[in-house]
Amino acid sequence: MKNKEYLLNIKYIEENNLEDFIYDSILEHNKSLKKLIVQIGACYGKDLVHRIIDKYKIKSILLEPHPDNFKKLKKVYRKYKNIILDNVAISNKKERRKLFVYHNNSTEHNGIQLSSFLLRECLSHFDTSYIFVDCISFCDLLEKYNIGHIDFLQIDTEGYDYEIIKQIPFDKLKPSVIRFEIFYSEDESKDDDLTDVLQETGLNVIIKTIKMLENYYNIYRDSRNIIAVLKQCSLNIDGDVHDS
Repeated sequence: MKNKEYLLNIKYIEENNLEDFIYDSILEHNKSLKKLIVQIGACYGKDLVHRIIDKYKIKSILLEPHPDNFKKLKKVYRKYKNIILDNVAISNKKERRKLFVYHNNSTEHNGIQLSSFLLRECLSHFDTSYIFVDCISFCDLLEKYNIGHIDFLQIDTEGYDYEIIKQIPFDKLKPSVIRFEIFYSEDESKDDDLTDVLQETGLNVIIKTIKMLENYYNIYRDSRNIIAVLKQCSLNIDGDVHDS
């Protein structure tokens, strides 16, 4: 499969190097003390973004539309300074929109509400319900918080990432690092599972997103995400990256 081979040939970043790799990429572009992380789809907050915030104390704006996840997110960040939490989703306009919520024994046990604007075939084994959530566009977000630059943009919206990246006004704003999901899988690390899962979630859309970014960005990946690093942030990363 040509597209699968293309994806697997992207340089791979080891999980234990992710925080330092992303922060070093940010520093190459912005050495000032004023740095900003924006996370779209923050879920309940225990993730890579949380580890980076915890380690480097970077101002952040975190968006999570599902009310139950948002309550957990507020608890995780209740003692943090310079963190803005917003209970909204990014859509293509300001609106109230149907958000599909997926349930199985794992999500119920962990209290995590997995949700997406899309009905996804790869989650067809989940029970599905829906709620309506408040939405704004990406440009609305920039205006709402007077955002003139983004050092790290993390997007995890269960299949809707491309629609958000399309909205970024790259002529005015180029985030130093963009990280978005390749696929959803209960076993995130096995390349053997890659073909089937990517077929289900839309490999062509993922490749299209990469192609849209690669004029401006060097492209890397971890176990389940693409990491786009602005080309003027190019690093000497020997030892941190390998071809898998």
